[in-house]
Amino acid sequence: MDVKSLYTVIPHIGGIEAMRQVLCESSMYHGPPIEFILELLSLILHNNHFRFEDRWYLQVAGTSMGSAMAPMYANAYMYAYETQHILTTYKNNIIGYYRYIDDLLIIWRGSQTEAHMMVEELNLLPTPIKFTANISEESVQYLDLELSYGDNRVQYTLFSKQTDRNTLLHARSAHPISLKKSIPKAQFQRVIRNNSDINKAELQLKIMTQKFLNRGYNIQVLEEALLKAKLAPVQKMDPVQKIVFPMTFHNSSNLISTIVKDNWKMIATDDTLPKIFKETPLICYRRNKRNKSLKDMLTPFVVRGVFVYMVAKETGLCDREYVGT
Repeated sequence: MDVKSLYTVIPHIGGIEAMRQVLCESSMYHGPPIEFILELLSLILHNNHFRFEDRWYLQVAGTSMGSAMAPMYANAYMYAYETQHILTTYKNNIIGYYRYIDDLLIIWRGSQTEAHMMVEELNLLPTPIKFTANISEESVQYLDLELSYGDNRVQYTLFSKQTDRNTLLHARSAHPISLKKSIPKAQFQRVIRNNSDINKAELQLKIMTQKFLNRGYNIQVLEEALLKAKLAPVQKMDPVQKIVFPMTFHNSSNLISTIVKDNWKMIATDDTLPKIFKETPLICYRRNKRNKSLKDMLTPFVVRGVFVYMVAKETGLCDREYVGT
């Protein structure tokens, strides 16, 4: 099941009350007073202004998807919704329930007709939350997985939509070299980890290799990454607390990173500093906003063209389908 346009339909009052419920029920929250947090949240929601061309707008419902608080806010609202309308009303039919923000996976005890009735009943409730659902006894898609039942267990494999494009980072992209070297191994491990069938995994590894080749990667680099991915099983590691050393990425970033790491031992030997300084810092990069990509330059024109088309169609000035900028 999938929630339709979750971020943009959450009412401000309902969202704030849902956040209050989550914070009050949480045993892990240890921060500023809850009422202070809710006051800040209200300030964000009721003063979300944005400009399009020469006009200013105020968002009266929902939240901006790009804001840092949006995922937690949406999660809180869905938590309040599911505890009130799903997990209590249909608890006798639900064997398993999993949710990732606005994507739901429900293992249902009952017929498909009863499952469809559940979705219809939820959509008739006087709430802004409405669902679309894919109900099947054979296989379902959840996030980037396709789940099915066979051999007395749940089978799983990677799933890609037909509209998906090859968006892997290009080998000649102006990103840190260490990042581009790590991507193939990480993607190969993802394929291996998310396949219960070895034969399907091998087929998808070949497809993934071809995707990297189409993005300019060297075949020898890919073969080495694939070998490392197969020999090194993915394990959950306890996160090591490190200092973050942020820099704006440029051509000399690698040199600066090397200097910092080579000379960090001088700081690590200072016993007056906290223990966190004993570990070499984690070097991370942020993009120089002055260096615009093709996407940065083209997106405003595409958005403006779609907006103008929508206005023209609504006012009857245009009856043709939009096909490009």
